[in-house]
Amino acid sequence: MKKTRSLGVWLGKQRQKEIFKLCKNHVAKIIQTVEEMRRSTHAYEQADEERASALAKAASQMEKEADAIKRSIMDELVREIFHPMDRDEILRLVLEADGIASNAKAAAGKLSMIPRKVVSDSLAHSLAELSDALVATVNAMGEAFDALVEGAENVFELCQRVETHEEQIDEFRATMIRDQFIPWCQATDRTGLCIILKEAMDNMEKVADQAEDVADVIRSIAMTSR
Repeated sequence: MKKTRSLGVWLGKQRQKEIFKLCKNHVAKIIQTVEEMRRSTHAYEQADEERASALAKAASQMEKEADAIKRSIMDELVREIFHPMDRDEILRLVLEADGIASNAKAAAGKLSMIPRKVVSDSLAHSLAELSDALVATVNAMGEAFDALVEGAENVFELCQRVETHEEQIDEFRATMIRDQFIPWCQATDRTGLCIILKEAMDNMEKVADQAEDVADVIRSIAMTSR
């Protein structure tokens, strides 16, 4: 792949390379958190509540590991000398990405609180489909970050792919709420469970939203590094 000359210079300093290695590990751990959330959601759809709960705990553990990497990055940013713009962009990238893991963990945890038997099969299936879409979104985000570090020309195309995924998820979620979630809430007398499930769905939406925000930061860094 063609490299951008100025990006290579921008990333050429040894400390920046080390920071971006940490960021790469951070992104990878975040993607793993979302993948555990997906596995938990699929286990929930299949009415394997014990496995769904165990996988939700695995997502929580992954989020903790991502948080530890985030703290390492923050320590490096404080200790080392960086151009203020470089530091601000890296900080933005890390904080936006960190929110992805937090929301994925929260979504899996909240869903595991709801007895599967009270949720309609169609709604449980749609939640599993939504989780698949979220994994595709964060994978595209990870590819965009890799392209940034490598100085690849397709970084903007990959960022656009993340944005496209996010738009599709918005449409899917809106349809799911209208056609499945609202009728289910109206049919059940368990208001508390409706609230918990709505919060879980909101967390899932935020995973996509923050992946798009990360892609925006990646795009910004790529543009200023040319």
